Amino acid sequence: DLQAGRAQTRFYTELENWLSSVTDLSSDIVVAEPPKVESSDEIRVLSERLRSMQENGGGANPRVATAMANLADGISGLVKNMRSEQQIMRDWVEAQSDEQKAMRNTLEKIADALKKTGVH
Repeated sequence: DLQAGRAQTRFYTELENWLSSVTDLSSDIVVAEPPKVESSDEIRVLSERLRSMQENGGGANPRVATAMANLADGISGLVKNMRSEQQIMRDWVEAQSDEQKAMRNTLEKIADALKKTGVH
């Protein structure tokens, strides 16, 4: 149980570090940011470490093994949801950018028309 607890603590620490590196809490949104391929690789590495811990005695307790498997499934679902939300945000930012360009063009046309009529 002690070894499983240490392995679980180490896993949570690594997961927390990974999530903090993946999650961007700033308000700056970059539209042209390419999707991160590293995320799935890091999940795969964490999954392999989990499997290794279970094979090396961390899975001696069936409840721990089940909990770890459920945790891995939950993390996988979380990553899928995060990717989906990121895509929604990228689409929204792109739409806002297009609207801003259209608004700028319209304002420039209005300004030009006002200059031609002599209204300041």
